[in-house]
Amino acid sequence: MTEKHHRISRGAWDDLRRDLDIDMSAKRTGSSGDQRLKAKILVDNQYGDTFSAYIEALLRGEKVLSHPQLLEILKDPELFGTFKNAFPAVSSTGIAYPAPHNAMPHRMWCDKLFLEVPDQFKDQSDIALVLPNMKVQFNEDKRRFYLDTENVQALYGFPQESGWYLPDPEFGIPQGPQVNPESYPEAMYLSRSSVDILTVTPILSGDVHTSLGMLKRTADVSYTLSTVAAGVIVEDESN
Repeated sequence: MTEKHHRISRGAWDDLRRDLDIDMSAKRTGSSGDQRLKAKILVDNQYGDTFSAYIEALLRGEKVLSHPQLLEILKDPELFGTFKNAFPAVSSTGIAYPAPHNAMPHRMWCDKLFLEVPDQFKDQSDIALVLPNMKVQFNEDKRRFYLDTENVQALYGFPQESGWYLPDPEFGIPQGPQVNPESYPEAMYLSRSSVDILTVTPILSGDVHTSLGMLKRTADVSYTLSTVAAGVIVEDESN
């Protein structure tokens, strides 16, 4: 039988919220964005319902900022001053990876997100799959959000453990061997799952201070979207 993929109905969405036990007590907040970036805060990091805010934004076709765009905000003190209440922020750049040293499976799911791995990447080792601009469709029968795989790309040399790495130039995702963050200004901390699970998640962009007080960027791909306290920033198309 052909699966039904369509926009989520209000009743199904309410049921899903109850399933995930999402806290709906917090209110949405907004902020006018910097004119150079033309972005706005959809919800801040205190909202308490990041999952539904993020998924609903994708379903509405809003342009959630990518991981590279969020990194640019973190590098710019003026921009960061405007958007700091939204960090750490969930990006539109998604990533999928298997347990350490395992081959890529044929399908992956995590936290209601489901990914059918394209044939050319199945059974490959030591790679992650990058979704540059996540798009989802809700399957009301199976109560899952299916990820669009049209633009999926492979990131080779994806680290097998958390640590400090240099980011790849296109997506800003840590890769390659570990480095000393004090010696490389552009070093980024990767937080990834180290247990035997499959992970499909948007990249959580943020920053952290090293032991010497240096401010560095982070890419968290080990968190749970339905429980994380994070912001969502979208492009502002009102002007």
